[in-house]
Amino acid sequence: MKKSLFLVGLLSASTMFAETQFFVGAGFDRTDTDAKASSGAVSISDSIKANGYKIKAGVIVDDNYRTSISYSGYSKNGDDVKLGLLNFDYLIALPYEKTKLILGAHAGMSKYDEDTNTVKDTAFSYGLQTGVLYDITSNVSFEVNLAYTRLNLEDNVVISGVPVKAELEDAMTMGFGINYKF
Repeated sequence: MKKSLFLVGLLSASTMFAETQFFVGAGFDRTDTDAKASSGAVSISDSIKANGYKIKAGVIVDDNYRTSISYSGYSKNGDDVKLGLLNFDYLIALPYEKTKLILGAHAGMSKYDEDTNTVKDTAFSYGLQTGVLYDITSNVSFEVNLAYTRLNLEDNVVISGVPVKAELEDAMTMGFGINYKF
């Protein structure tokens, strides 16, 4: 019993010494999503380019690690994609003052909803991200980022009596945003 109390106390003390900052952020993204529709031997691939938004909240630990949850939404011509992700980032200080390189990974849920043919799906998605973070002040930072996300979204529908498999395979997203630390 004394040993377990000692271990709990030691772990609590070590987290007290870690510098922790909470943050919220908002941004604008431009995404390029690979889409495919197939029926039998016929397959059509296309790229859907759309603008979207992102909001996020999280914590920065010791100025080197960042964990956040984010919500993104993209829409074009009735095609809606929404992403709820858990992000893990490693922040590497660059030789330029107040600038850090972002290297990270994300995982979460994505949802696709297409109005005209009622194509809908929700799937587990994952990917990698990188970017640059610049501290404008001690509480405000500007971020430019690039992310690859494997969407895994697909649905089978019938269009004019023909079965069609619709897929959103992956997405490349480039964006920027502002974060506020408190």
